[in-house]
Amino acid sequence: MMPVPNNDSPFLAVEGLSLSFQSRVLFQEISLTLTKGRMAVITGESGAGKTSLLRCLFGFIQPAAGTIRLDGSELNDRSVWSLRRRMAFVQQEPSLGKGKVIDALRLPFSFKANRSADDPLHRLNEMMEIFRLPGTLLEENVSRLSGGEKQRLALLSALTLQRELYLLDEVTSALDERSKNAVLDYIVRQKHLTILAVSHDRRMADMSDTVLHLESPAQRGAE
Repeated sequence: MMPVPNNDSPFLAVEGLSLSFQSRVLFQEISLTLTKGRMAVITGESGAGKTSLLRCLFGFIQPAAGTIRLDGSELNDRSVWSLRRRMAFVQQEPSLGKGKVIDALRLPFSFKANRSADDPLHRLNEMMEIFRLPGTLLEENVSRLSGGEKQRLALLSALTLQRELYLLDEVTSALDERSKNAVLDYIVRQKHLTILAVSHDRRMADMSDTVLHLESPAQRGAE
């Protein structure tokens, strides 16, 4: 039997996180907590380090200082691979590989880390309809997809893996208004999802539980 999660304790805990790149400070002493089933949105101007913060949380970048804990376990060189299996990182310009769309969606389930996951691809047509994607797209070549189609498919692919934490980087930036609202409506209905998203979209900020604003180095220097 799976243990019942304590929703009062933070699932993600970031404390005093700082990051520098080529002698330039991107951000300093960032702290954030996020409990399961909640959403936080990161805002800020270009160059403030929003995407870099997500990359730190996914273990792609080593911070200069601070700690990242997922469900009480600290993210470090020893734990990064096991903790990463509990997260999904959807980038603004996702790469879906080559070949047909259906093959790209099936690919993650061929990896050893995901073989124990329930295969929800039987719901694929339903989810594509929700995201305003035609079913015929499954037989299309990935190279023919638009930016908006790639964003929705990358998010759909991540959702099929049923991760515990979703790191989303401007995943609606290439969508028209109707498609964007369809995606956000779906996210709102999924009360179990835990999301940390970079977004400039006002609606996403309004529907979040926490908004973290990062200032660019130029803004900090002007103070």
